[in-house]
Amino acid sequence: MRMSNIVYEDKMYNAEVKREYISSHKKGTQKNLERIFKITQVFESDMDKELFTFTREELRKLFFTFMASTPSASKSTVQYVSGYIDWAIDEEYYNGINPLETVDVRWKEQFVVKPEKNYWTDSEIKEMVNGIVSAQVAIVFYAPFIGIKGTENSEIVNLKKSDIDDETMTARLVDLDKSVRTVQVDHEFIRLCHQAMKEEEFIKSNGNPEKGIKSETAHLISNEFIVRSVDIGVKNTQEADGMVVYRRYSTVAEYFNEPKLNPTSIMYSGMLAKAKQLLMNGNLDKVGYKEIALQFNFNETTLRRYKDDFLNERTIRELYEIS
Repeated sequence: MRMSNIVYEDKMYNAEVKREYISSHKKGTQKNLERIFKITQVFESDMDKELFTFTREELRKLFFTFMASTPSASKSTVQYVSGYIDWAIDEEYYNGINPLETVDVRWKEQFVVKPEKNYWTDSEIKEMVNGIVSAQVAIVFYAPFIGIKGTENSEIVNLKKSDIDDETMTARLVDLDKSVRTVQVDHEFIRLCHQAMKEEEFIKSNGNPEKGIKSETAHLISNEFIVRSVDIGVKNTQEADGMVVYRRYSTVAEYFNEPKLNPTSIMYSGMLAKAKQLLMNGNLDKVGYKEIALQFNFNETTLRRYKDDFLNERTIRELYEIS
């Protein structure tokens, strides 16, 4: 339940004491304190105890209900409550100690509650790519963002060294049905391809393997494909299974705590990034949408559905916070 979105009754638990504390502050701070105490009164009433008598564990549970969207907002709420507890002790309303006195900054900032995302901005994608330690994973993650996916991720796993043209900045793509197309790529994609080709060892769990695991790395098979499977002792000159993409995405989603990260959501994010560029240049028109459809390989019927669902100016402005 998102408690911070509830319209609270205009009351506070032990209101007389709290109003005494509120009155000792400036107007701006008074409003913040009133908001906080109207939220805490739900917990205080349920437990039938004053906020300044809460244990650290009780306070920890309480702070999550504020639904802080940033670390600084989380920290601010903790500091407001801690200040109230200190005041109650000084005024002898409470003969105890402040359980928040010894907590560090990291503890104060832990109460951020992120809403689940469906799409990511170009800068968020870049940040995640930079946080992926293996290019074998990063290339799989980044490819859909620039329109490379195909049926059952075939365009990704079918990529060969010979398909990448550094000079023309293009990639030759082969889908599951053996159909071929050529698309424009960017410098980041080229860089990741070259890096992935050089890798001989696969780093498990993005460098954070579970305790007790025998080895933190695994040897990659050697063949002409850019995306390669882990060597299990069987000679393999074929492309990797399309499920390799999902397994590697699963690692990334877990590492970044973003459960909705998958090839399709990243592909949609890439469409929105391209649409944003066109919008900013005044070119998000029929021709612009056709350009997106060509890069991401979908037809007119699918385009109409995408425009209704998400590929539109409203979603772009919301995602990129464009007024």
